[in-house]
Amino acid sequence: MAVTLDRLIYNLALGYIGEYAVTDAATTTKQYILCLRFYAQARDEVLVSHLWNEAMVRAEIVQDAANPIFGYDRRYSIPTGALRIVSVDDDIGSDVSRKSSGIDAWEVEGEYILSDAGLTPPTWSLKNIKEDVLNPVT
Repeated sequence: MAVTLDRLIYNLALGYIGEYAVTDAATTTKQYILCLRFYAQARDEVLVSHLWNEAMVRAEIVQDAANPIFGYDRRYSIPTGALRIVSVDDDIGSDVSRKSSGIDAWEVEGEYILSDAGLTPPTWSLKNIKEDVLNPVT
């Protein structure tokens, strides 16, 4: 049977600390149980810690029915599975004067992205802001 990517990562980590590798037959071992318990959390922490090209995704989001009480005109639900929002394309209707006053064009609050950006849904992407400037989304 082929080794899954998760199992490969388990065994690499276990090898670094001098533990036995996880096999298909050894799914009740202490090593396997600990890998199952902590792998997803460790993976997500590593993905959030850096702007990994392999982990970046662009998505179009739809404005939420309810608007924020104050601060911004619109709110958008964060897409399912998103670990980190790096940038929002807020060129549509965003007020540049607010930025000069120290008010960001968008921010993440709870499970929502708050923004003043226009009537059509902006896009968000997990990518480097430097790339936004060099290759703006059209």
